[in-house]
Amino acid sequence: MGTTDSGTEAVNKQETGREPSLRDGVVGGARCVHCGAIGTAWPIRFQDGGGLSVCAGCGGWIARDGSAESPCGVCAFPAASGVVEHARCQEEEGAIPPAGRTSEQELLSEAVEELLETMFESGRPDGLTEYVTGLTSSLVEGSVPDAKFVDLGEPVVAVLPGRQLVMSLGLLAALEDEAQLAFVIAREWELESSGWGYRRFRAASGTRRSWWQRLTRRSVDPLERALELSMFVGYGPAAERAADRGALAKVVHHDYDASAPLKALRRLESAAIAGRGARFLLAGERAEWLQSGARSLGCSDSTRLNREVYRRVVDGFRVFAG
Repeated sequence: MGTTDSGTEAVNKQETGREPSLRDGVVGGARCVHCGAIGTAWPIRFQDGGGLSVCAGCGGWIARDGSAESPCGVCAFPAASGVVEHARCQEEEGAIPPAGRTSEQELLSEAVEELLETMFESGRPDGLTEYVTGLTSSLVEGSVPDAKFVDLGEPVVAVLPGRQLVMSLGLLAALEDEAQLAFVIAREWELESSGWGYRRFRAASGTRRSWWQRLTRRSVDPLERALELSMFVGYGPAAERAADRGALAKVVHHDYDASAPLKALRRLESAAIAGRGARFLLAGERAEWLQSGARSLGCSDSTRLNREVYRRVVDGFRVFAG
């Protein structure tokens, strides 16, 4: 599924007529339709070649034709900006996952896990799985299944149906300590508890069952697109920053270093492979808010990083560069 840097540059030049600027994959753009700034757009590459860019200035979504997009409030897939929900979407009960696991959730979880196996090399290595699952259990309410890891060098993370936490080895390599990892995990559960992932995958599952789509095979698997959007793009700047706020409060409540969230996002932004993911861009006022939020929440005398513990566990799987 990977795209080489040279391949990404070739695609960028072909589609935009401009050479990438600043760093690979960041393409000089026109005035942003969201914030009005003349800046750069970060193109996202999907397996089916679908076009979606993220403004590096404000984090807004931009369609291939340059128009503004934002997440549909019902299905969480991209929709034209200003459209609260797609015409095909209707509000229905269950936007936030019900307690327990229904038969529908079980089937959806199985389908997504099967798809994950076909798209990525994944597994649950002993030691690392126990460590991340234990950390997750300390941060969220209720039981959680064992964490799963995909063999990708770039940082990606998502909570999939069935409360399944999936993250890349590249994400672990990019972070420095447990405090930063705790923030990343906590923010994914903020999104999960808000029902974003559930809405997206449920909508994709319903579309996937369409007899017309199965018959014509004209489009990419909706579950595949949902998986890519969740891991590489997220749920738009408003939802992502709300998750930042909730996760910052949670890590401070658990006596982790309040400066860890901003440090985590800076490291993940630097580690992101150009043209693939844009979840961790510190666009707009995101960095400023995290910094001021950390100052306002302060630190207790028992703030912790658990850096050595983190390195001992993660370094055992040779995911650190040095």
